[in-house]
Amino acid sequence: MPDISFLKEIALANIRMPKMPFKMNFAITYRCNYRCKMCNIWKKPKQNELSPKEIESIFSSAPFLRWLSLTGGEPFLNPDIDKIAKSASLFCKVSILNIPTNGSMPQRIFKKTKKICELAINKTIVTISLDGPASVHNEIRGAKDAWKNSLKTYSKLKCLEEEFKNFGVFFEFTLSPFNLNCFEKMIADAKAEVGANADDFYVTVFHVSKHFYNNKKWNI
Repeated sequence: MPDISFLKEIALANIRMPKMPFKMNFAITYRCNYRCKMCNIWKKPKQNELSPKEIESIFSSAPFLRWLSLTGGEPFLNPDIDKIAKSASLFCKVSILNIPTNGSMPQRIFKKTKKICELAINKTIVTISLDGPASVHNEIRGAKDAWKNSLKTYSKLKCLEEEFKNFGVFFEFTLSPFNLNCFEKMIADAKAEVGANADDFYVTVFHVSKHFYNNKKWNI
């Protein structure tokens, strides 16, 4: 059921500055098992990640948060991702939780996502990277099984939509210089293999950030 008060809060944020921030993008790990062409997060140091207790202290001091994005790196490489989501649900008024993933670990992602769905957050959304037909996607992500794993993860999570009405899964196509003119072919291939269509995709544009992605050399 839509959180009407939160939807109103989002709408009002377009015309006036909210008193407190309501959305947080939280990188819960810099670990990543892919070597994507447009992102160098995997090169960042991996030591000194926050513990679940430290993260809990952050959420306990931010009860005003309504929209939380757990990012990475590959967020499902953090074994405590479900505990982190639980802390957010306990200490914040989270209405939307979204988690982007490269889809590389179908079984782990399925198990952790199911635990997160059981928290009964108003809406939980997982987006799975798919950046072109198989050969293009595998090349961009630097992994020969990237396409196959993304489709397998999507199929497994799609079953959770039947069990949890608060859950949705989508593919996420990140437009970059490496996959121009690939969208229609990708849609056709994904439809043939897992029944997905254009409505099952989010489209984003890759970002250049010396601080976060460490990919300052790209200019768009």
